[in-house]
Amino acid sequence: MLHRLIEQSGASEPGFASKHILYALDLGDQNRIVPIDERFDRCPHLVHSEMLSGSAGRSQFLVETLATVLLLDPKKRKRHQFYLQLLHSAGPELKACAQALESDLPRLQKLALAHRLRPTGPTSLLWKGRNLLAEDFWHDWWRNFRAQLHPPRKAPWMRDLLTGELCQPVETHPRSGGLSSVGGMTVGDSLVSFDPPAFESYGLSRAQNAAMSEHSARRLADSLIQLCTSQLYFAGSKIAYWYSHPQPDDPLGYLLEPERADFDPREKSTGYYRIAILSGAHGRVMIRHWEEGPIQTLRTHVAQWYESTRIVPLEGDLSLPQVLESLYPAERIPDNLAAPLLRAALHGRPVPHLCLQRAVQRSHSDLLLKRALPRARMGLIKASLQAPNLRVHQRHKDRSYQAGRLMALLQQTTPRPLGRCWLCPRTALQPHLDQLDTTLQRLENYYEKDWFRWQLASFGDLPAAPLSLHQQANLLLGYYQQMAHHPGREYEENAD
Repeated sequence: MLHRLIEQSGASEPGFASKHILYALDLGDQNRIVPIDERFDRCPHLVHSEMLSGSAGRSQFLVETLATVLLLDPKKRKRHQFYLQLLHSAGPELKACAQALESDLPRLQKLALAHRLRPTGPTSLLWKGRNLLAEDFWHDWWRNFRAQLHPPRKAPWMRDLLTGELCQPVETHPRSGGLSSVGGMTVGDSLVSFDPPAFESYGLSRAQNAAMSEHSARRLADSLIQLCTSQLYFAGSKIAYWYSHPQPDDPLGYLLEPERADFDPREKSTGYYRIAILSGAHGRVMIRHWEEGPIQTLRTHVAQWYESTRIVPLEGDLSLPQVLESLYPAERIPDNLAAPLLRAALHGRPVPHLCLQRAVQRSHSDLLLKRALPRARMGLIKASLQAPNLRVHQRHKDRSYQAGRLMALLQQTTPRPLGRCWLCPRTALQPHLDQLDTTLQRLENYYEKDWFRWQLASFGDLPAAPLSLHQQANLLLGYYQQMAHHPGREYEENAD
């Protein structure tokens, strides 16, 4: 899995990281603050241990918070002075930026406060309109500066976990941001962490338990930063995916957000897909689920998933998060339900029994409270029963399905509540059959009257005992499809 993750690192190098920039100070001709709101891949970066080492308060180079760059907070004075010191020593152009900033600092401070800019917003520098982050004249100076921060280490030589080469492993791994919305910390989280002694083995300390060189650790952190920029959420976590080869469409995106992605099941593809579900917990990156497989098989199973969950009324395909949120609120979806349902959709497996049980339970509650049944949940029940029909199945052999249809007709024609008839319909519906003539008069369609008489004649075949879970699911499906059925109106069997 780690080897697959570092495929996303790109041109990774220690001392550089991908950062999202919110503001930029345009210095030189007219000193002003301009909004950027863009991500840059090659930004100078000091890891947490480098920031803490040394007696003076240190800051990042070129990219810092607006409060540090403009000294909006008196507590940031040491960091602000260190920031200016780095600019003075990094070359003529950056020295000119530092001088322009020092000379016009009070006015820029007032400008930031007047526009209520975010003090914690990452801020970079422009020199006469040129984006200094996009240029490389300062790279060599930055590499030499970082080398001075690291005295020779006495760490043992070990095999790199990722490359297999001999290396002196880093003591701590760099943090990866982007998971603060799913339990992570704002300063970032680490995938490889051995702080508690219980995690250490064979006399090794800290990150030596998973030995990696500084370059390998940086590649892993950059890969996680790239993945954590995903804005797709799944069961209270972030979900990131990628393909080993470029694709003409996006089958995984269609499974998660069909309204934003294209999918053509007739396409032929080569390569593999990878999925990682990520969240944060106490400063650690948690990989909740990992999945990979051939893309062509994925196409087949995604098409099967949508075919099995499609149900009337046809209002677009159902995404996997929609189905989950019809069972639980988004912030309370348990891991033991989300991951198995994802595997079922990706591998063409049956719907997990726990999902069907929850769907039937929630449907009972909705019917007792006289709430409409959501289409996403009924599509899941249809898929779990492997029912092929989108609309009412007139000749369905399961008696519980026909009982659900009967209950739908009674619901439309009688003012009396049906009560808890979903568990044992034969006992609960008996009082309603006493008003048979009145019910038949309220049915306008001739076919429904004829079917209603025939159904009542065989109503005694239903068991008096409570229905099984499978029978309850069939009853709910029959009820929903009958309620969605309109005489004289036929639903198309596909959305085209």
